[in-house]
Amino acid sequence: MLETKRPREQSGRDSFSRYKAQVRSAAMASLSILEGDEVDRVYCDLHDDFVIRKKDTDGYSYVFYQVKTKGKQNHNWSLNELFGLKSTVKNQSKQSTEKIKNSFVGKLLLHTVVFDKYCNSVVFQTNIHNSDDVEKIVKDVEIGTFQNKFSEVLVDRFNQCFPDEITKDLSENEVKSRLSKLKFETDVQYLKNGDDNFEPLAKSAIYKFSEVDLEHTESKEILMKLLELVEKKIQWYHFRAYK
Repeated sequence: MLETKRPREQSGRDSFSRYKAQVRSAAMASLSILEGDEVDRVYCDLHDDFVIRKKDTDGYSYVFYQVKTKGKQNHNWSLNELFGLKSTVKNQSKQSTEKIKNSFVGKLLLHTVVFDKYCNSVVFQTNIHNSDDVEKIVKDVEIGTFQNKFSEVLVDRFNQCFPDEITKDLSENEVKSRLSKLKFETDVQYLKNGDDNFEPLAKSAIYKFSEVDLEHTESKEILMKLLELVEKKIQWYHFRAYK
């Protein structure tokens, strides 16, 4: 199903370092295929930075990932950066629907509409932490209360954010169900600056699932080939999208 949907418009890569982080993250996701559990395929730079396909008794579903990094480790993602919401606005009716739609989270939530039941979850993955305001929304949505004032804005504006994709307004429960698919993976070690955290984690996974004992150089070679393969896939999809 993933290939039958037209990808949303995507801007160019933010920076070379973010591109490298995307490659490392997609490579780590690819290694999860070795576990032989649910994950059976990883798509690079198709619909989002990468997409994991899961297979179970009900068929296929997809997990969409956006990978965003910051050079300053002490920076926390703000409400405005992630959701397009202003924390200083007292009257929540004045929040901009357009900014919510075009935010990182808004672009992720679009998948929950386009792919409907086939969307398992949407994930914002980063090397730093979220601000307190963001964490409050995350917790509110996770436990299903939707009592946070910003969570209420997301519920209220959801249908307005995707008028082209939603032909009939979703009910409040349907909207909440889609918002509940939003996940955050923060302070991810293999996305930190440099490869010091990535290589041992990746090599450990390769060694764990190898059927033979691998030497250090052999694990290193496999890892380099995996990164090369992922990078080629990303470059190919990127070229096709902008052809």
